[in-house]
Amino acid sequence: MTLDQLPVVSNSAGFQLCPPGTYLVELVGIDEEENPKYERPTAVFRFRVLRVLELESDDPNDQDAAAEWVGREIRAWVGIPQALTPRTTMRKYVEALLGRPLEEGERLRASQLIGRRARATVDHYYTPDGKLRHRIEKLVKSPSKISQVMEEE
Repeated sequence: MTLDQLPVVSNSAGFQLCPPGTYLVELVGIDEEENPKYERPTAVFRFRVLRVLELESDDPNDQDAAAEWVGREIRAWVGIPQALTPRTTMRKYVEALLGRPLEEGERLRASQLIGRRARATVDHYYTPDGKLRHRIEKLVKSPSKISQVMEEE
């Protein structure tokens, strides 16, 4: 007997890519994780996808795949800096979640960010070993209209 139908192509077993686009997300947690590639620990921002705002593709398969991400968690690994200077990714995330610029000397707790919403732009990239993955390319303040509509639903 010969094999006619080959298995579906997959870059990694069990990993489902989030289609590139913009999503309304809510922060559900921030964990600290040791990463052997870096000298310092890494913060893992865990976001729940609340809504698909805009996709890069009009492909119905991407639209279906994006809809499956609503309610699921997407993560972003961010270096933990010694200070939240304007160039650090963590500061950009915190400002997006708060919806305002941070003030000099301001001190925050992670718990103050839990439940906050933002717009996440998701993109794809290849890892050094050739695996296709998704990442949050940018996190920006959520328009109050979108958050208000979500609270009313």
